[in-house]
Amino acid sequence: MTSPMNAFPSSMAFKPMTKVAPVTGQFGPTQTAAQARAAAMTPEQRAAMQTKIHSTAKDFEAQFIASMMSQTYEHVDLGGGQGSDAFKSVMMQAIGKKIAGGRGIGLSSQIEAEMLKLQGLS
Repeated sequence: MTSPMNAFPSSMAFKPMTKVAPVTGQFGPTQTAAQARAAAMTPEQRAAMQTKIHSTAKDFEAQFIASMMSQTYEHVDLGGGQGSDAFKSVMMQAIGKKIAGGRGIGLSSQIEAEMLKLQGLS
């Protein structure tokens, strides 16, 4: 029978999920492909990759801020006639880069941490 609070019959009770053990090889936990590539890198290659990831995360944050700004100021008249509308997106990109270049909004540090983890560099 079903109760009004539970649409499933009592015989259909679900068992709690169990945790799956991590995959381990004969000699312990196995590495992912990214971890294996990171382990084979020279210190210079690691530094170059970390710099590239940092730059990419900052660029993404700048684009995100610019997108938010353009949505915010979509219907705002900045003065200057039709020419101002043409350069509004350029101005929003510049504002986004300036904000992200400083302390930003905290998005780039989170993205950078995840990218480093995915590349096996953290």
